[in-house]
Amino acid sequence: MGDGAQELIIGQPLRQSGPANQSLAVARGAQKRCLLTVPAAPNNVIGNCVYYYRPYDGEIVNKTGVNFKKILDYAVTIEPFDIPEKVHIFYKLCTNTEDLIPPESTDPNWSRWHNFCARHVGCGHKPPSYYIAYGYYYCSNFTHYLLPRMRSTQGKTWLNNGRKLLHKYMELGLLSNNSKTDIKIPSVRYPNKKLSTLTVPVKQLEITPDKFKTFAFNSHVPAYLDAGIADVPIADLSRVFGQPNVEEWVDIETWKQAVDVAWEVVPHKVSHPLDTSGEVVDAGWQAGSYVFETNVNAIKKGAGYVVKGAGGLWSWVKSKF
Repeated sequence: MGDGAQELIIGQPLRQSGPANQSLAVARGAQKRCLLTVPAAPNNVIGNCVYYYRPYDGEIVNKTGVNFKKILDYAVTIEPFDIPEKVHIFYKLCTNTEDLIPPESTDPNWSRWHNFCARHVGCGHKPPSYYIAYGYYYCSNFTHYLLPRMRSTQGKTWLNNGRKLLHKYMELGLLSNNSKTDIKIPSVRYPNKKLSTLTVPVKQLEITPDKFKTFAFNSHVPAYLDAGIADVPIADLSRVFGQPNVEEWVDIETWKQAVDVAWEVVPHKVSHPLDTSGEVVDAGWQAGSYVFETNVNAIKKGAGYVVKGAGGLWSWVKSKF
């Protein structure tokens, strides 16, 4: 089937029939096709996590769900009664499985993953694992878990703008590869920043897993910078860098994007010493308050156990006399 047949599916919603680790249901007698031209995503999906993938209820992904925040939570607490939670974290690290956050019922019924599957039937191509294991996973986790924890307006604005720019810049790269081999996403805010150029044969980006992953991570840097991460206060920046799971930090791509972003953020902070010093003081205050509140709650919980135990003992003593 020629590539021009792609017009038949552009912009069409895709109905999901099962988990991502199974093949999408294909009607019997469906004609084999391999449509390499990547269509533009519908406008209403840009900025929505289902841009990457739309999971079914109860779907799991190979992720630990354990980040540095969770480790810190148990490193700073003196509570002796949270052994089950610590065992649970160890269990998650060993099993490497976590539930995907389900989408809202009102979210668009379209995703890059499902669009890929509709264009590649019986040709052996698999959609990039990035769409689920990184794109949807972290988009939904940052939205549900990190956003409510952000204290500053700048931090919340960065998260919302960053989500849209991540999709916009991924679109730029995917669509440019329909006719070009060199893919480079420049930064609007830092036009002189040297960003990596990736060379991929025309229409091969989405079906070349290692190249696609590198492209995706390369696109993160201008998206984060242009969304305003340099303006985010230090306390919220620490929350951002503490959100990814611990296993991500063994991947060189994670370190590369972190360094590329820090290369612009650090000079920005240094060039605004009064603002930055205030941010440092505020971050220290928030950290100290967090440790204090965590351990006060631990003490209260421990005291509750002691009182409850003493009450039970007293009741037992009375029953004997």
